[in-house]
Parts: sequence; C-alpha cells; structure tokens
Amino acid sequence: MLVCVFALRDCFNCDKAANLSRPTWISSEEESHLQGIEGSFLTILNKDFPEYSYMSRGGGPLLGKIVNNLINFSATNEKHFVLFHSIDIAIASFLGNLNFTIYYDPPFASCIAVELHSENQEFYVEMRYHNSTDTPAPLTLQGCSQQCPLKQFLSLTSNRVNLHPEEECLLP
Repeated sequence: MLVCVFALRDCFNCDKAANLSRPTWISSEEESHLQGIEGSFLTILNKDFPEYSYMSRGGGPLLGKIVNNLINFSATNEKHFVLFHSIDIAIASFLGNLNFTIYYDPPFASCIAVELHSENQEFYVEMRYHNSTDTPAPLTLQGCSQQCPLKQFLSLTSNRVNLHPEEECLLP
C-alpha cells in the first residue's frame, strides 16, 4: 500500500514539474493527506526503528562511495567532479542517514551537493541541499561546522557508511 502512495506522489510531482494540472479525481486535500502519509512513513523508517533503519541501508552505500571519493581526491592536486543521480527516496535516505530530519519526499529534481575544498593544504567538506527553492540550503553535519574539516567529517560519518546493505537486511 505504501508503495502505491510513493508512486502516486511521484506522478503528481512529475506532473507539477511539467506544469500539468492535477488529475480531476484527486483534490488538493487528498494530495496533502498522501504527503502526510509519506512523511510519517519516512519518519518511522528513520527515527522509530533506528536498528533496522532503511536510511542506513539506503543512504549508507552512497555515503561510502562519496567518502571514498573525498579520501581519494584529497590525495591529489587535481580537480574532480563526480555526479550520482538517483530518485527521491534515495535522497531522503541519504539525508536521513546523516541525521537530517525528513518530513516528506524531496521535491522533483532535488539534489545534494557534497564539495571538497582545500585552503592552506587543509581540506574541508561543504554540503548543500537544492530543493524546489532558488537558493540551496546549507547542510551542517551534527557535530561540525558548515565548513567541516575532512578528518572530522570522516570521523562523524564512519559509523554511517554501509557498503553491504544486503547483509544487514538479513534478520537473525
């Protein structure tokens, strides 16, 4: 049933992004209810069952790839650009895995920018969330500043990297 809620919301989000009108068979109030159900589901997944959290299983492998890239890129003096693309639930799980509160599915065409900068041979990480607004919102990892030193970022995220979600999904 919840898969149907996400599927419907995805269709509505795509229609809205393409400036298409809402189907006549659903009211704005019903659409709001769907959004509320979806938000409750995301909250339950991340906050109420952290030991079985989809956020770590879904967002952990992506975080692992990003962390590996940050480590590798900090060892070179070259400029790099890596783009991962995904769907809204993967963005939600990545954000949830980093302990950012997710109340509803990210809007269509949202993205997260994770940037590695260097100044005086010191590396730091900055993150931004681009949603439906014109201005990206800075993301500050709990326990760090907006310009998070790379070593501190790696330390704060080390227990959130999940490179083998299929193994963790096996219940005892």
